[in-house]
Amino acid sequence: MAALTLSALAFALPLRAAAQALTLVNAVNGGGSDSDTGQAVATDGSGNAVVTGFFFDSATFGSGASAVTLTSAGDADLFIARYAPNGTLLSAVSAGGSGRDEGLGVATDGSGNAVVTGFFNGNATFGSGASAVTLTSDGGDDLFVARYAPNGTLLGVTRAGGSGDELGRAVATDGDGNAVVAGSFQGIAHFGDGASARTLTSAGGQDIFVARYAPDGSLLNVVGAGSPDHDIGYGVATDKAGNAVVIGSFRGDVTFGAGTSAVTLTSTGGDDLV
Repeated sequence: MAALTLSALAFALPLRAAAQALTLVNAVNGGGSDSDTGQAVATDGSGNAVVTGFFFDSATFGSGASAVTLTSAGDADLFIARYAPNGTLLSAVSAGGSGRDEGLGVATDGSGNAVVTGFFNGNATFGSGASAVTLTSDGGDDLFVARYAPNGTLLGVTRAGGSGDELGRAVATDGDGNAVVAGSFQGIAHFGDGASARTLTSAGGQDIFVARYAPDGSLLNVVGAGSPDHDIGYGVATDKAGNAVVIGSFRGDVTFGAGTSAVTLTSTGGDDLV
């Protein structure tokens, strides 16, 4: 298992050569009468675009025979929509409850499944029918990690959180299909279940976390880093060895890692990037 190392939708805008302009292939929209926002996008092995974000009230995705209208369960709900390279909607599903629920990050695995992270508040239902799962947050916002098949069927979902706010802000997958999630947590946050459960405690405000989950949703490992101020993980990627590369912001003195590999960074004033 690789270690965790802290460190309007438009399609196919190809940069054909350094001196040539970007050429628009197509563009589509989705939404309704309220504010609807796409917050992250990824592509699968077939070149389809997978988008996540949030919507209010009713929002329509696609057009014609493929159009899908989603209705929120209360406040903002998250959506996951997949579009073919020509802009045709392939699937669109939502998740949420009476609180605010948003998708903040999305990636795809080797099978084309969408792995989505973000946050939910209160009770939120993911999937439908026999595969539906309802999660309940511990206090404020809790983070979720959900995996969906290309047709929008929920394959599994897990959560982590505590009495503060915990947000999954970015996700990537490794060569084994594991999901690596980066974000922020406050206070005491619980990750995983059973023997693999881990608890992180923030140093004061928001701290950075990086967690790796197996395809079945079980926690493989999680680490945190932070200072008494606000420290947030905003982006994550994986390399060929499966290591996680994370970017974000920090304030004050923050130690990353532990033991002989620990590195302490000091910000030069306000927020510094890491």
